[in-house]
Amino acid sequence: MDKSYDLVIVGAGPAGVAAAITAARYGLSVGLIDEYPEPGGQYFRPVPVAFRQSGPHDDDPRRTVLEEIRELDVDLRMGTAAWGLFPERRVALLDGSFLQGRAVLVATGAYERSLGFPGWTLPGVMSAGGIQLLVKSHRVLPGRRVLLSGCGPFLLPVAADLLTAGAEVVAVLEAVPWSRTLGFGVHALASADRRRQARGFLATLLRHRVPYVHGASIVEAMGEGGVRRARWARLDALGYPLPGTEREAEVDLVGVGFGFIPAIELLDTADAELVYDADRGGWVPALTEALETSVPGLFAAGETAGIGGVDLALVEGRIVGLEVARRLGQSVPEEEMAGLHAERRRLLAFASALNRTFAPPPGLTSLLREDVTVCRCDESTAAEVVRVIDRGCRHVDSLKCEVRIGMGSCQGRLCAPLCADLIVRRTGLSREAAGRLHLRPPVRPVPVTTLMSMP
Repeated sequence: MDKSYDLVIVGAGPAGVAAAITAARYGLSVGLIDEYPEPGGQYFRPVPVAFRQSGPHDDDPRRTVLEEIRELDVDLRMGTAAWGLFPERRVALLDGSFLQGRAVLVATGAYERSLGFPGWTLPGVMSAGGIQLLVKSHRVLPGRRVLLSGCGPFLLPVAADLLTAGAEVVAVLEAVPWSRTLGFGVHALASADRRRQARGFLATLLRHRVPYVHGASIVEAMGEGGVRRARWARLDALGYPLPGTEREAEVDLVGVGFGFIPAIELLDTADAELVYDADRGGWVPALTEALETSVPGLFAAGETAGIGGVDLALVEGRIVGLEVARRLGQSVPEEEMAGLHAERRRLLAFASALNRTFAPPPGLTSLLREDVTVCRCDESTAAEVVRVIDRGCRHVDSLKCEVRIGMGSCQGRLCAPLCADLIVRRTGLSREAAGRLHLRPPVRPVPVTTLMSMP
């Protein structure tokens, strides 16, 4: 039997928590779902005490939302996950239950963009976010000597967490050159909070003498049964490795993080309209000013609505909470809503500038050589995908029929963006024209017993 709420929220990160607090303050019944045992999302998850005396985010004043939500009448459904979003705003959970909302907010965050290169499937090559998750949530240090490579400022807190936990970071490789980041850095550091964070992260790197190299990237991971060495090189203006600049380092862990992709899978199962916006991370929901999707009563906020960071996520969560309260008859101060929308516009401009600045250079797709695995689940190689593209395939969905991408447990989160990059490289089509996988529930592996228990 369904359990009903005024507002059902999927995802207990900053956006979901902010929306839950705001709606609960207005007396709405709120059900908040997350697969992790505690609310807060990846951003507010601190480094465990066993690894440090003080972590990078421990003194963040925004963490007070985690204390506040426990004081309000919010039904926290932690430790379970949603696998489908059905008509009449019914959310299916892994425990076999359904939650129905007069409104539903999807705030499932984002996942990291993959970059294929020789050796990227070796044990010991991980996403930067996966490394941070192991350190902060599971008290596991997955390697002692680490190379980090990617695009964007997210590499800095990951390096700081590793160093705080006792690892040695060989280098942090930023694929974007200084010439592209310098102007943006001046704009970013206008914020006191960002200056404080940047000083803290950079001071940690300096204290541990970690090289922070711009215009460089990993080009190969090597080893038998696990990564033992990594090769990296300087990049030209388009992101192609420069011959003669290669260097090698002995490592037992490689962390890669080339940006983020909004997690729009649940929205897709509800047939919400999705559009391609490179400045927001790729495929994102088409939203009204109230953050409502094309499906009435279905909202999106935070990284699900487009990559924008914690401050934007908190603002968008509050907007959704106020909007749902207003639609259900509560008196909402117009000046508060207007202020939040103005703040959102300001933060959106900053997020778009950041995403443009730290977009992966196009030349990095050259690392996806023909012998490199594209689909880790099916073990399809770039050569197999390219053969199908050269026969006339021009869309990621069509590739799925030929080489079975997107049919494994990740359901295309890793391989679909790589295949779209190959289509762009081989045909000259735009990234939008290369398309995306169209998903249907379940959007994650589900026990057969859960399906059998459905009415």
